[in-house]
Amino acid sequence: MKMIKNKILCEPEFEQKTAGGIFLPESQWKVKDTAIVLEAGPECKVVKKGDRVIYMKNAGYPFHTEDNEKRFVFEERDIQAVVED
Repeated sequence: MKMIKNKILCEPEFEQKTAGGIFLPESQWKVKDTAIVLEAGPECKVVKKGDRVIYMKNAGYPFHTEDNEKRFVFEERDIQAVVED
């Protein structure tokens, strides 16, 4: 999928275990407010493919791929920070 303008395709990260360390079944995973950038449009100035980002809650367009994987499309302005490891 090729992004246009300042659009960003992201794969969300999920909470896969409780605070106590118990692993949850996949149906109980919660979407975190971080994601991995899979593709960035040509007008994106800060975010690039492979970045781990923090995004605004309720921002972006959620959808599922043909393989039923959850993805989001954001505008670059929806990204609050790039996480540096």
